[in-house]
Amino acid sequence: DGMTGYNQARKIMWIPFPFPHAQLAVFFSWISMLCVPLLLLQYANNKWMGASITFFTVLSLTGMHEVSKELENPFRNTPNDLPLCTMQAHFNEAM
Repeated sequence: DGMTGYNQARKIMWIPFPFPHAQLAVFFSWISMLCVPLLLLQYANNKWMGASITFFTVLSLTGMHEVSKELENPFRNTPNDLPLCTMQAHFNEAM
């Protein structure tokens, strides 16, 4: 049913992401950026291998955090969003 899907999408739009959870995610991202290099310094035999593993580990964790920030509010109008109003207008004209 289309109206049920619409109402469920409205619930997602109007219920905000918990602020303490978002702050903890940022805090743990910073802690991982500080601790992972120290941990991998002990783990890796070669400093270049440790540096590259550290870079990709921190890059993936930070990337996941950035993606989650983009998905936090799916119905806002940002440059990364699809131009849904324009697409709907073209669809209506085609009908």
